[in-house]
Amino acid sequence: MGRFCLDSLEQSELRAMDFDTLVNDTAEMDRLHDPVGFRTRELWTCERRPDGRTVDEPRPTRGCGWLLGSRERGSCPVVQVSHGNSKVLVSARPATTWRVTVQVPGLCYGRSCTHKAMELTEYLEKLVYPIIEQCYASEPRGYNVDVWCWELELSVLDEDGSLHDVFLESIQQILPRCIEARQEHHDAREGPDSTGVHTDERICSMIARLHSRTFLVVHPDAPQDLDSPGVRLVVDPSALEEHTASTLVTAIFYTHEPKSQPVLYFLECRGRPLTADQLTAAIRQVSESLVPSQR
Repeated sequence: MGRFCLDSLEQSELRAMDFDTLVNDTAEMDRLHDPVGFRTRELWTCERRPDGRTVDEPRPTRGCGWLLGSRERGSCPVVQVSHGNSKVLVSARPATTWRVTVQVPGLCYGRSCTHKAMELTEYLEKLVYPIIEQCYASEPRGYNVDVWCWELELSVLDEDGSLHDVFLESIQQILPRCIEARQEHHDAREGPDSTGVHTDERICSMIARLHSRTFLVVHPDAPQDLDSPGVRLVVDPSALEEHTASTLVTAIFYTHEPKSQPVLYFLECRGRPLTADQLTAAIRQVSESLVPSQR
């Protein structure tokens, strides 16, 4: 997954890691989920990756199609959504345990989430968990190549400094496939579910009415209150663990405009865990690099 990687805080020039380079790197870090939260660590010697590969097995390199449902790229179906110079890659992979966290563009006002945002978040969690449960039934290790658990990831790579909300587009594309899988699983176990179908249709209709828009300029040093644009950090809980080899940070850029669209960045700082101050400095570096200041 393309992410902005900071090799060190002293690094003056930030670089965007190429997606193909990352997924084909035999030493890549797999992100494993547990009920506590995001966890990024190296695999044990005898441990298998979520797609079934051992520690020493590289990802398959054949093919270049990034279409949902493809069995290539390490059995991780990927859909690419482009918006101008921006690109978003959405991947799905089987995993043993998952914690689903969703930020919904257009439903978050400043630092407050609306009721619809919370409702949609809960809906998406309930949507994927029944699919995830199948991973426990057939394999002791929780691995089943025929069952996909959905993981949403975002990478925004703009060359001209303009930021666009493409996360919404990825949800609109991937949601019907996820709903279809959930309905098939439910029908096979408990029969048709008319209530669930009605909920699916209502949520899909709500998402379809949301629109992408160009994101406004972010001022990294502005006070983070409801009257100023700013940056909010969501830090990987494992960043404080002694043996964590890298730190994963989600930066949510938003403005004070009621209908503005948040833009999410997933950043990985490799080498050592970072303190809160160091994380703040890293995010400021990224925002200053990507967003031209207009003060």
